[in-house]
Amino acid sequence: MKLFRILLIVLISLVLLNCTKDKKKEEPETLIFNVDSLLIGEQYTNAEFGISFCPPKEWNQLSSDLMSSIEQSLQEMEDSSSVDIILQNVFLNQKNSCICFLSTFHKTMPAAQIRNTYLTELYAGDIQGSVTEGSYMHNGFNIRQIIHVQDDQVTIKLICISNDEHIFMLDYIIPAQFYEQNIRTIESSIGTIKKGENVQ
Repeated sequence: MKLFRILLIVLISLVLLNCTKDKKKEEPETLIFNVDSLLIGEQYTNAEFGISFCPPKEWNQLSSDLMSSIEQSLQEMEDSSSVDIILQNVFLNQKNSCICFLSTFHKTMPAAQIRNTYLTELYAGDIQGSVTEGSYMHNGFNIRQIIHVQDDQVTIKLICISNDEHIFMLDYIIPAQFYEQNIRTIESSIGTIKKGENVQ
């Protein structure tokens, strides 16, 4: 009887250990980025949406006129989507045509559901090239990263969710010929992502 109790305790301990391991697997690992201050521009903050980051150096904000025309084009493209994407800012490097889109989502459902719905619709489309996806934690954000490699360009898409349900998306779009020389620059920019101040 005593042996049976010991075996039962050992069995329960193993089950609990396996459950703990499974939970740990579900949690994204925390990544720390090596930020090179020489490769990033001035900090951009949108406190309303809890966004703060530094775009790559020489990737400058577009004028309001250009922003308006891009917003109109995006709206026409996204009319069929069940997730409303709101373009907040665009940063462009005119020398090599690298571009960064900063967007938020209209909150009609919980942040994780918005992300999952958006990704389901994204993958349902005709995606050319290769796609790599991963998740990690950084500065209090749960980040889903999608790298889409095509013949002529590479897109690094980050969907960021904070523990207080703020959600935004960064798209770094780089011509394929300039991708290798911009990897460290983009890594440094991603490393500056943090919560904006005075979030409502």
